[in-house]
Amino acid sequence: MAQREGSRAGWSTKKTVTAERGLSQGRDGRWAIAYACSLRHIHRERVDTVKGNARALLAARRTAAQRDATWCPRLERQRALAAQRDAEAHEATRVPFADWCTEWLAWAKLHHKGYATDVSRVTLLSRTFGPLRLDEITTAGVETFLSTLLATRQPTTCNRYRTLLQGMLSRAVRHGRLARNPVAGIARHIESTGRVIYLNPEGEGALYNALRLEHRALFLVSLNTGLRWSEQRRLTWRCVDFLTGALTIEESKTGRSRVVPMNSLVRDVLTELATTRKRLGDPREAVFADAPRRPEDFFPPAVTRARTALAGAGRAPEQLDGYTWHANRHTWASRLTMAGVDPRTIMALGGWSNMVMLARYSHLTPGHLQAAVEKLVPIPVTAAELTTWAGAALGRKSPSPQRRSTSTDRAQRPSRTLTRATVVSHKILK
Repeated sequence: MAQREGSRAGWSTKKTVTAERGLSQGRDGRWAIAYACSLRHIHRERVDTVKGNARALLAARRTAAQRDATWCPRLERQRALAAQRDAEAHEATRVPFADWCTEWLAWAKLHHKGYATDVSRVTLLSRTFGPLRLDEITTAGVETFLSTLLATRQPTTCNRYRTLLQGMLSRAVRHGRLARNPVAGIARHIESTGRVIYLNPEGEGALYNALRLEHRALFLVSLNTGLRWSEQRRLTWRCVDFLTGALTIEESKTGRSRVVPMNSLVRDVLTELATTRKRLGDPREAVFADAPRRPEDFFPPAVTRARTALAGAGRAPEQLDGYTWHANRHTWASRLTMAGVDPRTIMALGGWSNMVMLARYSHLTPGHLQAAVEKLVPIPVTAAELTTWAGAALGRKSPSPQRRSTSTDRAQRPSRTLTRATVVSHKILK
């Protein structure tokens, strides 16, 4: 039998479905579209069984290819996958602040001298910012916390919390856990200097007599070396060199060692203590082996007894109000400053790293300030001399006979504005 026209091997080649170009229908009845993107890549997408939806999607794809010369669905999918991976990686680095506190404390235990103080402060910070992730902590939130803290704490304490939080978040930035530190732009609170506390000779004598015999050596060495309590308590005999007259502080608060010379008083005190050593062959024996663990265990009662003694002697007991063991270091620095020792030397002796810390420790007594301004007066001025010099400075006639002044003399007379500086300067010139 002859093959019919428009057929192939018994099958008709005539389209049974009338569809636009780019549209096709599968055996399951779902429509598919085929189109070229702006980069001339051929893309195929399956839609659904509704032909109108496939036609609308095809038109949208062709319009997108015409409007954007770089549009390609394949590249869009690749960018979306990359963005998703980046988002997942970022989410993995978003550590809760409470977990970061635990990690930071483990590090601080090995590197910070004041770890015990850090624990108490980090506990409060964790209660405040613990539920937040590191990147959720904002500058406004930190300022609100510090303002609330300032209502019950001193500005100095608030600055300590600010410094601690800034250090914790700076470490997070270095480790890639945080993009920027929200504390960096927050200014420190202005700290009040408060009442200047240092010992005058009268207060020193009262305190020395009020201390027990076993604590007087500690007191004298503290006033004459400026050692911190921790440095003084850890001082061993191998760090005492009587030949060179120096004390070696192996590990200070800042982690650095330094050498403090002994004056004659410290040398005498340590020589006396050396005669009472219990282990002569042990260089690691503590110099103050019987010292209490903390100065608060013995010093406040001594201050109370000294104030009572001053009041009984008719002196001013308020000069010892608020005086603590650490104030011995203030007294030491203040006395060196008033003795004319240059600041660089005091910084080296005290173990301070900058002039700001030195300024917080060194103070000047009112008597020292008064003596300083009196140095502006080079010679004493009596009432009789003042009258004579004043008359000479103002061009008045003296009792001795003189010729009558002329207009030239009057023009050369000084101004009639008389001050103490004018009188003194006149005397110096004469």
